[in-house]
Amino acid sequence: MLSKEMSEACQPVAEARLQTRSHYVDFTPGSSLTWGTVANAGDTKISLIGEDRSFSEIDICVFETLVKEGRIIGNGASEPHSEIARMLASASEHDLKTANDHFDLVRRHLDDKPSTSELGVPERTLRFWTAQYRQAKEKYGCGFVGLLPHTSRRGNRTPRLPEESRKLLSEFIAHDYETPKQKPKFASWAMLKSACDQRGVVAPSYVTFCLAVEHRPKLERIVKRQGRRAAYAYEPFCWELTATTPRHGDRPFEIGHIDHTELDVEIVCSQTSRISGRPWMTLLTDAFSRRVLSVYLTFDEPSYRSCMMILRECVKRHARLPQIVIVDGGPEFESTYFETLLARYECTKKTRPPAKARFGSVVERLFRVANTQFIYNLRGNTQITRNVRQVTRSVDPKEQAAWTLEGLHQRLCGYLFEVYDTIDHPALGQTPREAFCSRMTSLFWVISSVSSQRNTGFTTREQPQKLIVRA
Repeated sequence: MLSKEMSEACQPVAEARLQTRSHYVDFTPGSSLTWGTVANAGDTKISLIGEDRSFSEIDICVFETLVKEGRIIGNGASEPHSEIARMLASASEHDLKTANDHFDLVRRHLDDKPSTSELGVPERTLRFWTAQYRQAKEKYGCGFVGLLPHTSRRGNRTPRLPEESRKLLSEFIAHDYETPKQKPKFASWAMLKSACDQRGVVAPSYVTFCLAVEHRPKLERIVKRQGRRAAYAYEPFCWELTATTPRHGDRPFEIGHIDHTELDVEIVCSQTSRISGRPWMTLLTDAFSRRVLSVYLTFDEPSYRSCMMILRECVKRHARLPQIVIVDGGPEFESTYFETLLARYECTKKTRPPAKARFGSVVERLFRVANTQFIYNLRGNTQITRNVRQVTRSVDPKEQAAWTLEGLHQRLCGYLFEVYDTIDHPALGQTPREAFCSRMTSLFWVISSVSSQRNTGFTTREQPQKLIVRA
């Protein structure tokens, strides 16, 4: 998908192609055209030699008309277009944004002739940009590419160290510095300098060594020097849960995902038996074990009440809250009441990038599994409404509806906490319940041993989030 800068950059390029197509025909002597080879180009006529060695002359005015109509095309006409495409493709997002800003100022200068004070740039700078624009327009037929700053080409980027020195530098970083010994940078550099002196090659400076270390992948460097546990904080954050998302988090209740979905089933009123509509389901899922911590059903669309109720249900079932809560950019998660509740119990809220859909589910797999394994086996499910033209009264979900909200909630809890909880998860290699219980058991023994030795309560990094006694 094109970025905003690339989209804005393509607009003047497309306009230039339409307006300056004739500039791409080269009619210097020896140039090859679709009508033949140019033998001579005078002030009033152009001489052409055909494939059968026939000779013909065309007036300049007629020649220009044929070119504008596209009847005469140069064999090299596509070269400027390919060059423009190459320059745009190699430009960075920052280069495109800069060129867009300069193009807007140059176009205003050429069209309206405003003063430099109104444009907000020095007069000399504006003349320089205008000259670049005109030169590119003459050469490529598109002045926009002349405003690209080409920042990446600046400076001398040729390596100054010999190939053998650079090879030794990489070897010492990988096999001497990035080791469990955790040697200081200066000690590894001293070993590198000694090795270079023995081989008679130029030794990298200490600054060069430090820069090379910093350019190495930080996660890989910390794993090799300090281990996986120390590198966990530098791993990329998992914003969504799918069937292939690896387990993330050190323990249960460290990271939880909250999201909503509208269930594909029609519900009837428990008192009047009339159709009440489709309910909304809110889930709180544990990222480590993929276990459903709590579920909440309501007819109301997602709001701060749904968010607070799902946390209340979690407290009722487990007497605690997750340490980190991952949510999307919905307004219900920006509620003052919801954020106050999280702040009160020291829970950290992380919001997924705003480019995600409004109700794009981060627990999409669980929603899909719940639909296919549970909802689609109930009377009144709305699968058939995907093809509305095929729906008749006899199979209309509203005519088949039989579940009340209370009854659906009881059966849904039974499915999530007794059925789904005991099915092997492809990303875990075990059931969510087994992953949850095994880790909680190991945490219990770690905390118990530390508490018995120090008698100071929870002192490890794996201490659980603050318990909540009352719902």
